Amino acid sequence: MLSKFKHPILSASGRYFTALILIVILLAFPGPLIAADSGGILGIIQDPAGSFVQGAIVTVPGTNLRAVSDRQGVVRFDNLPVGQTEIRSTHLGFRPTIRYVEVRANEVVTVRIGLLLDDGVQELEILS
Repeated sequence: MLSKFKHPILSASGRYFTALILIVILLAFPGPLIAADSGGILGIIQDPAGSFVQGAIVTVPGTNLRAVSDRQGVVRFDNLPVGQTEIRSTHLGFRPTIRYVEVRANEVVTVRIGLLLDDGVQELEILS
């Protein structure tokens, strides 16, 4: 009589049901199965004295990504491809600055960007 017993998972309808459940689980929780191919950069923009610089324009060349630093000098870029990324910072009264940052998968890399005074500027007072 054991030969007549069919386990629900071993029957055709049971296999389809099991496959359906597996597909639903994979669609609901794909994170660990997808290769990590992006990361982020958190930039902190500072002047030569170490004060935060608000209003610096930071771009990622070759993309349309652009951010303006806030009162704490912070900018953030997410979903960047893994690998070396160039970022450019500009602000009136400072020299343009280029930094190369190694973006790592599933991480946000923090980078301090020190702006230098433009050659024609001896002192710059930033009011906030």
